[in-house]
Amino acid sequence: ASGSLASGPGEPVLEGRLAWSGVQWPLVGAGPEFSSPEGQLELAGATDAYEFSLAAALAGSQIPAGNWQGRGRGDLSGMELQELRGELLDGSLLASGPLGWDPYPSWSLQIEASDINPGSWMPDLPGRLKLVMASTGQLAADEIATELELHELSGELMEYAFQATASAALAGDELELRSLSLNSDGNQLQVQGQLSPQQLALDWQLRGSNPGALLPGAGGQLSGYGSVQGSPEQPAVKVSIEGRELGFDGLSAPVLDIELLAGTGAEDPLRLDLALGPVQEGGQILLEAATVKIRGTNSKHRLALDLQSLPAKLQLIMQGGLGPNLVIWSGYLEQLGAATADYGSWQLERAAALLRA
Repeated sequence: ASGSLASGPGEPVLEGRLAWSGVQWPLVGAGPEFSSPEGQLELAGATDAYEFSLAAALAGSQIPAGNWQGRGRGDLSGMELQELRGELLDGSLLASGPLGWDPYPSWSLQIEASDINPGSWMPDLPGRLKLVMASTGQLAADEIATELELHELSGELMEYAFQATASAALAGDELELRSLSLNSDGNQLQVQGQLSPQQLALDWQLRGSNPGALLPGAGGQLSGYGSVQGSPEQPAVKVSIEGRELGFDGLSAPVLDIELLAGTGAEDPLRLDLALGPVQEGGQILLEAATVKIRGTNSKHRLALDLQSLPAKLQLIMQGGLGPNLVIWSGYLEQLGAATADYGSWQLERAAALLRA
């Protein structure tokens, strides 16, 4: 380390250079949380108008290894980060913008990254990503307030191509998700709403015009919408799914409709309508139609199943409910009937108790 301090009529003028090598925390032991094999910091100017430059190698248990270079200017209340460039994860990252600390921490940063490969740090997530985003915020009275604009996150991850954008604001522990859009080869998911420790209010929309891009062997059209309401401790979901001309590895079904309303409380409404069919393989009909209907609450509901094929028909009705922990189902089989061309018709003679964990 070296430096000088000159005083005069105005603010003291500082000029200094700090170089280091082999720095880590904790100071001893393997696998440090933070380490810097080498680096240097240069500072010059008055305390109310200084300039700085930084060059350092950084790594850690939660920090991917990289080489960083930065420069900027500042005063007693903050600094302007003119450029902070990192070479890491087989790519590069560039950040710029003002950082403040008086009267409270604040920031307004522009961040761009290219050719980032998460797999070089987490082998299960190979890819190549591009990022363009902006973040502004402050930390006042021990409460954070920040806004995030994700202009672009695109590339390939685990061999799937995708593009994503988002806009969000965080005030304390309340998150407003103004928009989240995820696209992958003709398939799109959109989400918006609010999240907090007390409340959930999320809406989503799904449009899958190319399901084979995400699930090899799949085909057809899939669309849907829904919501998540309630609280994190007791969420409730509403789902509406429509599938047309669906196929998977030789199986096909021109119609799939699902309507679901469900929660996690014992007395929350439980409602399901499912219709499927006909299911075919190689031009042969395996199942003419299938319907499932559930009405009631988690603790007390009725389930009706109807299966139809060309040679046979099966109908089933059950009554029962889930226990307080929603794990054990108990009830009874109220009705069971089958009709076949070869063996005639069969009916359940009397109700039968059922218990399912």
